[in-house]
Amino acid sequence: MSLCEQRPVMKDEDLSALRALSENSSAELLKADSHVQTGPGQQDPGLRKTLYFVRHGKSIGNELDIMGGWTDVPLSPAGLAELAEFKEKVRYPQADCFYHSGLTRAKDTLNFLYPGRLEKAREDWRFSESFFGILEGKNLESDFLDRFFRNFYHDIPQGYGEETFAESSRRVAEASLEVVDRLIDEKLSSALIFCHYGCIKAALRAFSALPLDELLHVHIPNGSLWQFDFEPKGHLWACTEIYQLEAQYFEPINPEPDHDGKLRLA
Repeated sequence: MSLCEQRPVMKDEDLSALRALSENSSAELLKADSHVQTGPGQQDPGLRKTLYFVRHGKSIGNELDIMGGWTDVPLSPAGLAELAEFKEKVRYPQADCFYHSGLTRAKDTLNFLYPGRLEKAREDWRFSESFFGILEGKNLESDFLDRFFRNFYHDIPQGYGEETFAESSRRVAEASLEVVDRLIDEKLSSALIFCHYGCIKAALRAFSALPLDELLHVHIPNGSLWQFDFEPKGHLWACTEIYQLEAQYFEPINPEPDHDGKLRLA
């Protein structure tokens, strides 16, 4: 199965509707929308809601260097071995609830790092990798990929039935804010989300203040751990801090993590 059957097929009219919704979408617009409305009695000025994002371990698709996207591939033996090393070193946090994208590589990572949690975790396809249309599952030349992703990150449709970066960023932002809503409603503190490179890039676009040229140079290694903190601002909840945690254990290393291995991005 090359495309996860649980996800809606992106038809031309679907992509057109998404583009109409997000044609003005930029990091600034997404951040302006990145608040959760709260009602009287829901706020606690000392309260913080935390979303942890974990990129899946190295997959067969990573090793074959294919356009993974929604193509459903498992973790590779090397990826499982690497996750075992991370599990010994990295302080993956506890959380009140768990989410995954529904793709095998994300579910397998959750199950490996947190045995017994997969069954009760919630699936949300919006935490999937970006969708690459007819390029899904293909191994492509580096020159083509450089051009494709340059256009992708600048929200230029290329005619392959793919999402733009704005489209994937909007769905990730909406799904993330729904999780924050749940944490508020159920009086929980944190959620762990097992997802993908493109999902974390999209979350960074939605919630960080990084300019696009800096965002594109942020490394998101397999197995890496990212913390997004939300705090009340009046009657809204806003994302106030973003870190890569335990950054020293992952290659390539992003610049200037502090002595605790935190790389602050917002």
